[in-house]
Amino acid sequence: MQGSKITLFDSSLIKPPKEIAMTLLTSDPSAFIEKLMENNEWFSYETALKLDKYDPLNESRKKFNTHDIHLLNAHVDNYIFLPGWLDKREMEDIQLNLHQEDYQKSREKIMEKHAQRQTLACAAVRELIGYADEDEFIFTSRTLAGNLQLMIELFKPDYKDWIDGKYKIVMLDNDLYKKNKKVIKQALQRIIQTAAKYGCFSESLPDINDIICLIKPNQNKHYCEKEIAEFVSRHKTSINMLLLPSVIVETGQRLQMPVILNGLAEEISNQEIIIGLDLSETLANRMIDLKTLPGVAFAVSNAKYLCVSETGSLGLYVNKKYNQNGAVDFADDELHHLIPAKSWLEYFHQQGWRKYMSKSECLSLYIINLLKKHFGNQITIITPEDTLCHGSAIVFRFTDLKDADFIGEFLMSQKTYLGSFKIEVVDSDIYINPHYAYASFSKINKAIEKIIHARKILNLKVANLSMLELDKTFTFDWTNSQNIAVITDIAVQIDRQIKDLGIDKTSYEEVMAYIALNFKLATYYNHVMQNPEKALEKLDICETHYLQKTSVSADLASVRIQMAYASQQLAVYASGNYAEDENGAVINNEQMCEYAARVNKYLQLVVKMYQHANVDDKKWQQIMADLNHILALELARAHKYDDNISRDEVLQQYQVTIIRYEKAGISHDQFAKLLLDYASFLLLNEQYRLLEECQLCLKKYWEKNDVEHNPYKQRFENANNEFTRAIISNKKKLKEQEEEKSESDKLTKEGSKNRLSPRKFISNPFITITEHSSSPRKPSL
Repeated sequence: MQGSKITLFDSSLIKPPKEIAMTLLTSDPSAFIEKLMENNEWFSYETALKLDKYDPLNESRKKFNTHDIHLLNAHVDNYIFLPGWLDKREMEDIQLNLHQEDYQKSREKIMEKHAQRQTLACAAVRELIGYADEDEFIFTSRTLAGNLQLMIELFKPDYKDWIDGKYKIVMLDNDLYKKNKKVIKQALQRIIQTAAKYGCFSESLPDINDIICLIKPNQNKHYCEKEIAEFVSRHKTSINMLLLPSVIVETGQRLQMPVILNGLAEEISNQEIIIGLDLSETLANRMIDLKTLPGVAFAVSNAKYLCVSETGSLGLYVNKKYNQNGAVDFADDELHHLIPAKSWLEYFHQQGWRKYMSKSECLSLYIINLLKKHFGNQITIITPEDTLCHGSAIVFRFTDLKDADFIGEFLMSQKTYLGSFKIEVVDSDIYINPHYAYASFSKINKAIEKIIHARKILNLKVANLSMLELDKTFTFDWTNSQNIAVITDIAVQIDRQIKDLGIDKTSYEEVMAYIALNFKLATYYNHVMQNPEKALEKLDICETHYLQKTSVSADLASVRIQMAYASQQLAVYASGNYAEDENGAVINNEQMCEYAARVNKYLQLVVKMYQHANVDDKKWQQIMADLNHILALELARAHKYDDNISRDEVLQQYQVTIIRYEKAGISHDQFAKLLLDYASFLLLNEQYRLLEECQLCLKKYWEKNDVEHNPYKQRFENANNEFTRAIISNKKKLKEQEEEKSESDKLTKEGSKNRLSPRKFISNPFITITEHSSSPRKPSL
């Protein structure tokens, strides 16, 4: 801008996160997190935004129907993968029109598309789970429970097994068993009844609960692979089937199948133990190589991580060695609802599964280290931290919290600028499950920040804190928009508690804490809630107590600046209620005049205090910059109703304020608010050239200070479209005038009598202000 050089500070530390994202995110999760941990600042929200920006896989986010709730729980009912549903709709349209065109050609087209999609999807699954023969996997409409029931009945004990006592099924006492207990017992009941018909039992029928052997986890809910192998080895002669989940839902632990099954290779072979795997938490989330694992007869799965199916059905793997007689029909079970799943598999297979798996591990490690950074020993991370030993879900709990439902509910609420997040909470356990296809580092960062906020609220509700402790807890800073974003519930709770608590007026520290709390609340009501009446209540308390103290002039001045701002906002509200007489003159608005007088009074008091203060003090520089900002706002308000206040006077005051902020080195969001107020005045007064320059400065500021859900940024974005429309409209108008003038000049040269006079466009030049310039006229100062 002419007359004022606006300095925009860089958020710095950008290059290393760029290198981390571009080189390590899709290739080396361990190196990725080690590099991030080199600098504590790289766990900030700003850096998270940069990681998202430079993420080589960030295009995949555009493939989903994202909405206001940010999902951090991976389920089939998550964001829908749009290309898959478009493919499904295309196939449905072809089928609907099957008889309207050439039937044979339409049918051939359908079959060709099905065959092509089937081939590509099978190749994708084959890379994910590593089966040997292409005929070993089938896409099926059956649910996971249905497939599990089918496999248990298919691989049931034969007559010799029943006679030899080799009929037990070994499972983990986890979610797979608990959710499918009814289906498993129904299947076993039918197996027992069939075996009874063939005379397998000389005495009474075996009890189902004796057939199922459950392995319990340790006190951390973890399972030890070696202990599982030792258990199977000890009972090998009585085991018919070992049924294991690849990933434990309750903890996020991923079992090391090579450790378990390679250690049991001899027993599996000699005893012909059937190995069945549940890949629901694995398929499209982590890689596994089934062909290298001894004894795996079947694997069941669903479309949990594919975000494409209402039922979650997907497919079934049966090792060809165990299907020689064709007991499992591998005819293509193609249904239209499987088209989206196949489209998903095709897309991510082409993009590169291993890149996305690496990113998934990076997101999980980022969550673990972010939790450690903010909560330390306040939490227990249940999920193993080794990337080989966990899936994508991270499960943790607060050590002192038996019920974490409040945290889940608060994350879903829209009570803060941070947004709404959906996670899972079971009793005291909190599950965060980032999906590699659409989850981002910035969303995770904000979710953790919201958990911090929820935790503070819980602490306030249960703790009997002193005034000093409340002051330390309530860290609100009105100049820091990130701080603004997470304060609503804490402010309400703090306000309630300080009223109930009361203060010991004999304690200097307690009184100062009480004043500080009221000031923070006042600035919260002033700048976040835009409730100046409530702010003035708190500020009156602060002023009363400060006047009884000594050596607090800067603090008292800050209070009066806020009182002036609150009064100015009330004057603006009152100005909106003015009336005019029959000649169009403004009828005196007593309320507006009263508030304007209060603004004047508070600013005069601050000026008098400034004359006796240390003017080089940083705090005073901030105070006087804010004072000039309020003067500019008040002059702009009064300019509408007072002909004695010129437009140029208001422009000059705004520019004096900009210089004040720059000289004080102030570049926080209040400076951006000043620029926005200035731009709004320029728009109102049709100063389009200056408006375009100011708009450019605001854009640069928010590019370098890009904080999501920032109220000041949102106000700029809301106004920015109007700025742009006005600037474009003005340029169009100028162009028309230039063309009109050009045509007029041309006609003049030709001696035309029909001479055109172009309209004049008047634009006042930007008034250059130096520190020696005379101050603009201020109201009564």
